Amino acid sequence: MNPKSAIPVTDYLGFEDIYLPLCASSSEEAIRLLVQRLHARHGGFDTEAAVQAVLAREAVVPVIMDHELAMPHARLPELAKPRIVVGICPVGIPFHPNQPPVKVVVLTLAPASDPNLYLRVLAAVSKSLRIPNAISKMAAALSPAEVLAALGISPEHLPDFLAVKHLMNTDPVVLRETDTLGRAIELFSSRSIMDLPIVNGRNEILGSIATEDLLRIALPPHLRWMEDLSPILRFEPFTELLKRDYSLPITRFMREDVLSIAPETPAIQLAKLFLHDERRQVLVLEERRLVGTIDLTSYVRKLFWD
Repeated sequence: MNPKSAIPVTDYLGFEDIYLPLCASSSEEAIRLLVQRLHARHGGFDTEAAVQAVLAREAVVPVIMDHELAMPHARLPELAKPRIVVGICPVGIPFHPNQPPVKVVVLTLAPASDPNLYLRVLAAVSKSLRIPNAISKMAAALSPAEVLAALGISPEHLPDFLAVKHLMNTDPVVLRETDTLGRAIELFSSRSIMDLPIVNGRNEILGSIATEDLLRIALPPHLRWMEDLSPILRFEPFTELLKRDYSLPITRFMREDVLSIAPETPAIQLAKLFLHDERRQVLVLEERRLVGTIDLTSYVRKLFWD
């Protein structure tokens, strides 16, 4: 390959493209999680179609380059530019029968319309992985910075300051506009979360709902004014809610006044938002598209503990 045509891996792989740890019990689960990570960060393609394209290619020509490395990849017709994500699983993932578990998964998606670019990106990734001990160092890495260092990506390629995008949860639990109030109750109860963003089919934010909103819905304002609630000892309003509204669309109950921030904003700005607005969760938006969330607990933990 002509050196002038070489592609720096840094063009497509950054700090936030490292999934660590990647907890998966099978190759399909690992691929699905990695594709979802790419979609949450960049969008621009159909998640399920991408998963099936990668799985279909793996079924024909599985790409295990090393006893600890797998390189699943696929071309997608709707993709505008290549995307790379690296997953690290220290305990290993059973990728294929009769093969040792894989600890490093480098997944690449590229536009179907440009096979030349597709091959150049794969070549760039492969070249970085041929650095002596790169794979074993990646498998043992404890942070995204260590993964990038193992690939020869020096600190100057890492961000100069901590931005919102470096702290956000890129795969938050969300409600779709077609979901019901019952679905919200189910998620609040089973996932131990207190805030849920609500998005449309394009992942654009419509609003949000919180656990306390359920109490407001169940307990009408005229009852909240009552000092003594003993007349409703059996929680009759809550029973009526479950009977009356359980199957209604969540959009009937959501709050539209969401608290949002852009991914490139310095992370210190979050402290002001949390204190000023007294919210538990900030939504990270690119225009109106939800790309992540940050809740107060994780923000404090990352600043003072992680």
